[in-house]
Amino acid sequence: MQDQITNQSRGSHWTRWAFRALLHCSAVLIMAGLFISFFMTEAIWSVMGHAISDAQVQNKMWTEGLLITGLAACFWAMLYIAFAYFREGRKARKKMAIVKVTGTVLTETLIVFPIFLLLTFGLAQMAVNSMAGLLSTLGVYEAARTIAVWGPEQGHNRTGSGAVTNAHIRDRARIAAAAVIAPVATPLARSANFCDRSDTFNRTIRGMAAAGLMPTVVGTAEVASLSQALGTESYMRRGPAQFASAYCGTNVTFTGGIITQMASSDRTTFTTRLTYDHKIQFPFMGRVFGQMSATGYTTRITRAYSMTQHLSPNPILPKSNDIL
Repeated sequence: MQDQITNQSRGSHWTRWAFRALLHCSAVLIMAGLFISFFMTEAIWSVMGHAISDAQVQNKMWTEGLLITGLAACFWAMLYIAFAYFREGRKARKKMAIVKVTGTVLTETLIVFPIFLLLTFGLAQMAVNSMAGLLSTLGVYEAARTIAVWGPEQGHNRTGSGAVTNAHIRDRARIAAAAVIAPVATPLARSANFCDRSDTFNRTIRGMAAAGLMPTVVGTAEVASLSQALGTESYMRRGPAQFASAYCGTNVTFTGGIITQMASSDRTTFTTRLTYDHKIQFPFMGRVFGQMSATGYTTRITRAYSMTQHLSPNPILPKSNDIL
């Protein structure tokens, strides 16, 4: 009889631990999912749906996804430990007859509070950097697809508006990558003269209410706060600024510098390389995660993606009756 009671108590003990572990795992996954969805848009989900089947992108996304999940676990553990600490402290205060001196409590708070802030901002900045890495992976995939489409057009003037150049191809790939990275970019600089922009980019950003950009005003650390780092402004103000920040911080190159003309039997591969300078948003984290630049502290993210080059198009645009 005694053995049966002992076995039942052991079973209930393991059941409680399993239930707690399930709750903690669920909380971690929910936090990671909410954090990822915070920076995702419908267009980026669409890009991810196409890219997830590619082995190159898939491996990177698994690594970055696991890293974000690990950071979510650290953040949840910190919250749970803080909750347990305050709960036990409250119980202890009810039992204690002696009240601590006010100066002692203040000293303990001054010791613990800065450490708590550093841990909070550090974990948050690492999570944002990991998300920037994830979007950079999708960005280089989108840039490579843009180059694959526009590369064979180089040297052709099928529409009569001028031949496509190497610089034109690179700029279109840069815009495609910046559009993917923009949700995680910070509007660190609100300036119409922040960097050299192409006519293609200017035409693109005009459709995003370019009035959100203030001319000749360059900020250095204006988003070094928790609220602004999480993007609390309206889309009309932060949208163009974030897109411009992603564009100015992005550089795209591809193998050989140009896309050469190919015969139908010559299917070669090319490699697209993306470099993105992500700006550090959270206070106290600039010197920890980044290096000083003209607009604040930045950390560099580099990605590469290889794919098969498309065939050269017909140099003469077919007439409508020829298509029929």
